[in-house]
Amino acid sequence: MTPKGLAHIEMLLDYLDTTTPARMDSIVVIGVSDGCLGALQYAKMGKRKPLRFVLISTLPTLAFDSTELIRHAAFRTTRWDIFQGGHDRLFPGQIVFPLLRAWAGANPKVKLHLFPEGEHDLSWYGLHAEKELREVFR
Repeated sequence: MTPKGLAHIEMLLDYLDTTTPARMDSIVVIGVSDGCLGALQYAKMGKRKPLRFVLISTLPTLAFDSTELIRHAAFRTTRWDIFQGGHDRLFPGQIVFPLLRAWAGANPKVKLHLFPEGEHDLSWYGLHAEKELREVFR
């Protein structure tokens, strides 16, 4: 979330842009746990506008005030797929689910994938949300 971290992301995307035929307007930014904070920061401050973002195991209020999620243009107009578990040991569902629902209420492009039994473990989603993940990444 630091300027240096943001500069690293920009440098990687610049490299991708100059060395591959990738279309920069079709980028999907993915964050898992702490990586979600970087994705959120990039949405707000990055020079490119990715096609969408995918967050897995997140607590956006570690990065931004909850009102900012509802008011800032980057969070109100961009497409987001959010995978969150109710048994997440770091970001408990009883705290995160209401926040995510409020965000989805402010941005119809936020698609929530809430799993009451979900854990703070990427492998859990690979085992239990394979269909949803494949749909998001097809």
